[in-house]
Amino acid sequence: VWWLEYWLMCAIASSRPATTLMLMIGARYSIAQSSSVAAVLVHWALAEDIRALKRVKDAMNAGRPLPMALRENRIWGNKERHYERVLPHASDAALGRLLQSAHWVDGIVKGLKVPDWPQEPWQALQRLALQLGKLGMAAR
Repeated sequence: VWWLEYWLMCAIASSRPATTLMLMIGARYSIAQSSSVAAVLVHWALAEDIRALKRVKDAMNAGRPLPMALRENRIWGNKERHYERVLPHASDAALGRLLQSAHWVDGIVKGLKVPDWPQEPWQALQRLALQLGKLGMAAR
């Protein structure tokens, strides 16, 4: 899953929805034989980035400089550059909505029904990835 998390964040942060969707489709068919296991892994990768973005933004709101907040959250390398570009433009409300969406998609991937969300796990994951991509588009 390490490659998925890295490439998804690159595609999302660079505002390339078509690339993001292609990665999601590739993940669906290549991570595991069981699509339910693969969906859980993809959700984990997306949710991990969303939680990290929220933690870093909260640290920035508490007065920590962005570089320090990134280091404290173990974000470095290419991911650090993406976060540096996205976070100044991400509102607390947008990150809160993303976190709530990740929570709902977690339930969908595990078989729960959520109103106003696709019930098929991969469609819900694609919607979550595109919502995350809106942060990248705002930073352009």
